[in-house]
Amino acid sequence: MSFDVAFNLFTPADAAKITGVSQTLQRNWRRHGYLPEGEGHTRFDVFSLAELYALGMLAERGVGPHQSVQVVELLGAGMVWGALECFGAYEGPKSLLAYGENTDEENAAIQHAKGGGFYLPDAPLDWLNKSDKYTRAAFRLNGFDKRVGRVIPARFFLWFPDGSHSWEQSVDHCFNSPNFHTDGPVIVLDQRALGRKMVAAAPRPFVKLKAD
Repeated sequence: MSFDVAFNLFTPADAAKITGVSQTLQRNWRRHGYLPEGEGHTRFDVFSLAELYALGMLAERGVGPHQSVQVVELLGAGMVWGALECFGAYEGPKSLLAYGENTDEENAAIQHAKGGGFYLPDAPLDWLNKSDKYTRAAFRLNGFDKRVGRVIPARFFLWFPDGSHSWEQSVDHCFNSPNFHTDGPVIVLDQRALGRKMVAAAPRPFVKLKAD
């Protein structure tokens, strides 16, 4: 079945609840160019929410926006990918959201027990197939692939004391590498987990699905 995607938009007050970044700090960062200036009332889609969340998470850990602004688009993209794996990130007709052989009531109970979403490896295979299609459509709508290419960053983001950074699929593999060394604490952000937290904190789904 063909489908269209659209983004729900969120106010600065919504963004503060989802990301923990106060409206005052949002305005301050916008004045200094760390957040884009919007026309009229400011509204956030899931990608701009994730970038705001990334700025806030790093700022809490001592990395100011003048440093972290260089990585927040990719870091936010990793968070969005994690968020859009979750069933709770979407709204739309049952024909697009149905999965498995459970009844609607059973599916609702599963979603509630898992905080409104699924995560690998516990998600039903047919939902993973659907969410992958919906996620890729959302990224195309955002224009991500045209700006930075098609590569989605690995799950874990690491910021090192010297200001360098990397994305790794396994933190243990990185830390146990013979080439790994550090003179201080390393910031590690699990983009998938942060995406799921966004879904749980949002007052409504991030993406609207429509049967074409």
